[in-house]
Amino acid sequence: MKIISIISGILIVALMVLFFTGVISFDGGVNEFIIMGNRAYAANNYEQAVQTYQKGLEKNSEEPRLNYNLGQASYNLSNYNEAINYYSKSSGKVDKYINSGNSSVRLAESIDDAVQKQQLYQQALETYKQGILAFPQNVPLKYNYEYVKSKLDNQQNNNEEQGENQENNEEQENNQNQQDNNSEQNQQNEDSSENEQNKDSGQQDSEENQQSSQEENNNDQDKEGSHQNETQEEKEDSEEQNASQMQESDSSDPEQNDSNIAQILKMLEKQEQESLKNNQEVKKSTKEDEYDW
Repeated sequence: MKIISIISGILIVALMVLFFTGVISFDGGVNEFIIMGNRAYAANNYEQAVQTYQKGLEKNSEEPRLNYNLGQASYNLSNYNEAINYYSKSSGKVDKYINSGNSSVRLAESIDDAVQKQQLYQQALETYKQGILAFPQNVPLKYNYEYVKSKLDNQQNNNEEQGENQENNEEQENNQNQQDNNSEQNQQNEDSSENEQNKDSGQQDSEENQQSSQEENNNDQDKEGSHQNETQEEKEDSEEQNASQMQESDSSDPEQNDSNIAQILKMLEKQEQESLKNNQEVKKSTKEDEYDW
């Protein structure tokens, strides 16, 4: 009996040693993968650790230790989305809340979209809050909570300022567009006014040209009329002069006629006397001839 008791004690101790070392497991063989994954994790070979832990999940996907270890390895590889997913299925350790919240913060800092950034900060705050409720004395959880809360407040203020700036920019842009439209309208009005002025000026020039042409025609007509008047006046003057000359000739003719008549009469009288004398002589000669007969 004593020998049997000693052998039984040795077997129990051996089984316990094998169990704690991972050689023997009563949970479907996941301890083997946990031990192998932990060795890779301790050597900072996080990718190998992830692969080993994932093989263990193929046997038991809800095993808390495997999910927690996968969360830790994924966090060190900066695979924050996967880390958050694994932490949500892990056992309730304080590092679960700290690193899960930190993963949300890292994701928020890696994107530019303001809405998604704000959502991830709120997710981190909720994770820290759950950790504080589970571990109220943990200082890192409280510190991270206050830190992220201040960043979220700043983010909200920045969003409000950006919204106001965007509204101001839109208002300024609208005002600028309105000013541009007004300036363009004023330019069009100026162009239209200038065209009207040019049109009026052209019409005025045309009227002035017509007036100038009319004045030139009038001047030509005046010159022609003046020339005609001068010609008519010269003609009238010539006629008056001729008439005056004629009148003068007429007034001088009686004297000249009287003188001429007197001369003619004298000449006629002289001729008549000579003729009479000649006639007398002829008659005398004829009478003598008659006597000869």
